Amino acid sequence: PATPVLQDVPESQEIVVRGYPSFPLAGVLCVPNVREFEGNITELTGKNIALQAALQVSELWHNQEVLLLAALVTVVLSLTFLCFVENCARSLINISVTALIVVPAAFAAYRVYKHHEA
Repeated sequence: PATPVLQDVPESQEIVVRGYPSFPLAGVLCVPNVREFEGNITELTGKNIALQAALQVSELWHNQEVLLLAALVTVVLSLTFLCFVENCARSLINISVTALIVVPAAFAAYRVYKHHEA
């Protein structure tokens, strides 16, 4: 039997632990890369809700760069939208009211046209 690997390995790198190829998950589990072992992992985590939640939180922490970028993009887009609404409020109201009148009227005209055509 192969001996376990005890070194720190980046998450995307495949390692061999106890004789099967795997990759680290949340720094806690080694998920197998072989189909025959997949069922064993789902048996371990499938019924334990607390373990599933802990693994999901741990996975989020490993992706902190993505979370920070998403937060930054959210703030920038929110501020852009607020500036747009502040400067174009009257135009947005006029467009919205016009759309509320024109779209149903156009749909009704189309239905009347199709009804008389048939």
